[in-house]
Amino acid sequence: MSNYSDAIKEGYKPQINQSTATTSAVKTNTLPGSKAIKLYNRSTSVSILYSIDGGTTYLSLPPFGEFDECMEATAIYLKTDSGSAVYDLKVALRQ
Repeated sequence: MSNYSDAIKEGYKPQINQSTATTSAVKTNTLPGSKAIKLYNRSTSVSILYSIDGGTTYLSLPPFGEFDECMEATAIYLKTDSGSAVYDLKVALRQ
């Protein structure tokens, strides 16, 4: 089981967004009150860079990589190292 799946089973409300990341950083503002966050990179060849500290430090998520953590965040910044990549962002929110 994943942290996200566990939070949904505990009764947290799912919020699912699918979008495309490019080389320009985009701030997602839909995370206040989150219990768990799951980010999945759907790209076959492009890494997604994500930041959970306001865009100061970016971590790399390789093609088909997944980030799944229990955490509360007000925003995640997303961009790619080159080109574009489709991603799924799933958030378990307090009801």
